[in-house]
Amino acid sequence: MKKRTRSILDELNQVHGKRDNDLFIDSTANNIIESAINLLSRVHSHYDVDTASELEGVLLIV
Repeated sequence: MKKRTRSILDELNQVHGKRDNDLFIDSTANNIIESAINLLSRVHSHYDVDTASELEGVLLIV
């Protein structure tokens, strides 16, 4: 394989790898946010207002 061809293929692989990493980070962040929203919803439905507010504050600090 010619050096120029190998260089182009290497560059394409690097771009593809970066895009995969960006997609992974994006989907992980979305899952974390969705989980936090679901957790807060559950806390508010199972605890009284004062306790739920206190637990929400603890979650937001972490």
